[in-house]
This record gives sequence, C-alpha cells and structure tokens, in this order.
Amino acid sequence: MMDKGKEKHRKTSVISVFDVWEIRDLTWRRPHYPSYEVSEHKIGSALSLEEAERIVRDAVRQRCQSHDRPAHSFRINEMPLGQFASSYEDTSEYIYDHDGSRLDQRTFPREEGVFEGRPAEEVRFREGDICEVLESGSVHLGFVAAVPPSVTQAAKVNNGPFKMDADDDSYLVMNEETGDSHEHVNALRIFKPRFRIHPAIERRLRKAYADSLTFYRRMEITDVTAGERIKALTQEMGWDLRIESPRWYRDSFKLHIQGVPGFADGLDLQIRQQLAWDHMDRIRFSFLRLAGLPAEGRGYRLKQIKPPTFFKGKTPAISPTSYYF
Repeated sequence: MMDKGKEKHRKTSVISVFDVWEIRDLTWRRPHYPSYEVSEHKIGSALSLEEAERIVRDAVRQRCQSHDRPAHSFRINEMPLGQFASSYEDTSEYIYDHDGSRLDQRTFPREEGVFEGRPAEEVRFREGDICEVLESGSVHLGFVAAVPPSVTQAAKVNNGPFKMDADDDSYLVMNEETGDSHEHVNALRIFKPRFRIHPAIERRLRKAYADSLTFYRRMEITDVTAGERIKALTQEMGWDLRIESPRWYRDSFKLHIQGVPGFADGLDLQIRQQLAWDHMDRIRFSFLRLAGLPAEGRGYRLKQIKPPTFFKGKTPAISPTSYYF
C-alpha cells in the first residue's frame, strides 16, 4: 500500500464517479504460465476515491470469507459525471493487487492530460525483470526491455511543440520470441508474476532478453552481409549499382541499377530486408531473369510502387520506374 501521506490525487472541479473493476482469474489449471485467461467485472461505484477503495477491501474480504480464489487485481477509474465520456476518457486511474494494496496510479486525464515523466521511486520494474502483462481477456509473461521516461526526459519533450500523454507512460516489454517481438505496455497494466515460473520458460525469457541487447548490432552486421551479396549479384549481371541500406528494422534495401534490359533510365528497386536476409537465392534467380540469362529456380516478379491515394493531386516523390520484390 502506498504511503497515504504521499498519496497524490488531482483536485478537480468536475463531479466524478469512481468505478471499481475486479479482474478475475479464469484459469483453474496449473501451471498458469506462459499465459492465462482473465475477465473484468464492474463491482461498484462511489463518489470518492476513499469509498471506492472501501469497495475493493470489501471484495477482498468477501473472497477470503468464501474461500474463493483471489482476484488477479482491481482497478478504479475516475469518470466525469454529467457529460459525454467514453471509457477512454477517465480523469484518473488506480490499480491494486489481489490483496487490495495500491500498486500504481495515473492522476491526470488520459485524453487531455500531459505526462510529466516518472520519478525513479515510482518506476516499479527494472530492465530485465520478468513481468505479467494484462491485456484484454488474458495475462502473459514478458520481460522489461525499457522503462517509462523519467521526469527529465519528459520535460525535454514537453518543452517543445509536442506534449507527452498517457500512452507515453509505458514499459517496453518483449516476449520470449526475441528480437523485434515487443509491445509498449501501459505502466498500469504490468504486474509481478503471481505464480511459479517453470525453469524452461524462465530460461527462454532470459535468453530473449540477452538476445534483445545485441539485436540491433546483429541486424547491422546482417545488413552489411546482405548488401555485399546484392552488390556481387549486380556485378555478375554487369550492372552499375547504387545501394542504400535499411535505416530501421523491416525497412528495405533501396537500389538504383543501370544496365537492366528494358529500363533505359535505370531501375529503382526496393528489396525488403527480410528477403535479403533469407532468400538471396531467389533474388539471384530474379536478377538472372531480368538480365535475360538462363536460370532454373523460383524468383520474384517486379511489382510497381504506386503513389498513395491520399495525396489528392499532389505529386509524391515516387519515380515511375520504382519497383519492389
């Protein structure tokens, strides 16, 4: 439970109601991990945060008395009264563990509020921590790869033309599939694991975290290798090449090739990064076919890059000779 003396609650002139939600564990089997099902149920409303927290304590006590399984967690959302407001327009939010102890809070409006960063003492997880991620209808394991912005980091952004909002108050969480398999998770939607984690699952998560630390460096090395192989292929065809490597993950290699039959002004060709990593044999066959040389195998057809329809008459920066595999 957070220190009541340090409790922060935004004062507002808007009349509010505090809706209380219980997140129930639907999985009776063991073990729960790597994922299990949950459901959310509204269990009451109150005109003050204190009354809403009493409803949470009552729900915990009733579960104990009936020997029912503890809830996964509880949530209190402050909603404005007397005006239209969707479920995404709450003015504050508080989360509690299965015992009713407050874990975290957001005390500014989700839609119009400004996120001012998290002080170090309010960051509940550190990089490398294994955590539970609560999503709609399920909970799954992951590990923390990055924490929410600090007060200093948020101030640098908020002093500029743009402001941080509730979506920026999030942890970067990766799952055991490693690499780019990540999600930005609301800071109020991650929890400490409640059950025993099988050693095999923990090993996979730890390996995923270790792999993530070197992922972008390994990606750069792979890009260099793929780029050199593309250069070698164009030299084999007798073409002149100008190449630009991907600037981010899942970007494309951008090629300008002179000497391709049928393209007097040159061919602008984009090759998706993953294709260049995994299917260089098919790319070679495609080049041989473009050069009019005999080859056996399976390649790719040129597909022209067409301007997006939303330009509404404006001329986009796309050459009529731009293609992709």
